[in-house]
Amino acid sequence: MPKAPQPSAVSPAGDRDPSPPRGLSRPDQREFRRLCSLRRAAGKPVSALEADILVDYLAARGRFAELQAVQWAEEAGERFFLRDRVTLAAAVDRAAATVRRLAKDLRLVGT
Repeated sequence: MPKAPQPSAVSPAGDRDPSPPRGLSRPDQREFRRLCSLRRAAGKPVSALEADILVDYLAARGRFAELQAVQWAEEAGERFFLRDRVTLAAAVDRAAATVRRLAKDLRLVGT
């Protein structure tokens, strides 16, 4: 008598880290793997469901770095437009808040 098919078991999060999505650049893939290994070393491995949040975190960090570079270049410039600088500072603050929130969601920082 043939065996009844076994229900597919969800592999526990401790088996292995999720692989980085194909759309990431090589540096982002390295950072993805590094963050996965850090979480595993801390005893909180990244689940497959958290992989998307991790990609969002990497993208938010990249946007934050770009906005900071624009802000620093603007501050070093000769012309001073308060309205533009206030708008830019608000964008940098929002990007930083997004990075902090995603890092907290991923348990990369303490609560």
